[in-house]
Amino acid sequence: MKLLSLASLLFFFALVAGTLPAFAAATARETTALPTWQFSPETSTGEPASPPALPGSSAEWKPVAIPHVFRQSGLPDNAAGWYRVSFAATPADKDRRFLLELEGAATVKDVYINGAHAGQHKSAYTASVFDLTPGLRFDGANEVLVRVSNRDSETKAMLARSTLYFVNGGMFRPARLIRTAGAVHLFPEDGSCGVY
Repeated sequence: MKLLSLASLLFFFALVAGTLPAFAAATARETTALPTWQFSPETSTGEPASPPALPGSSAEWKPVAIPHVFRQSGLPDNAAGWYRVSFAATPADKDRRFLLELEGAATVKDVYINGAHAGQHKSAYTASVFDLTPGLRFDGANEVLVRVSNRDSETKAMLARSTLYFVNGGMFRPARLIRTAGAVHLFPEDGSCGVY
């Protein structure tokens, strides 16, 4: 009986040890900080379309370091602006998921990948995660555009324009590109990084 129990125990440990490398590979993720972006103030006025229209070819882009707020570019805090960054994906990345994590940007964020709208998040104080995978090109450069608005007309009923809190418009916390392998669960509405 003891021999059978010992054999069963050894078999169990061998089985678990053999699956650990595969489990680690399936849940592996790479995180790349995105500290340098290009910025262009939004020149249109009035209510934006839903989702907002992309900046035209006449947009003037200037390099900025994140954290960045609109005042650093000569804009008032209740303005809107565009951030852009590029990264490469290869055919070897086709089984991976690509996520953009924004720790903080005030207040309404619209994210685009290669011109396709990836999602919107409304809050200056919670992190947000956007799945870029459906819009990726696996043969070279991919362009991410993030429209950040702190305009009064777009932030009604949000803390951005309250009399209790003052919020600087812009991307004021770190941004990251996350590459994952295997299944990913996204819960960005919970006010966390949203990637599990």
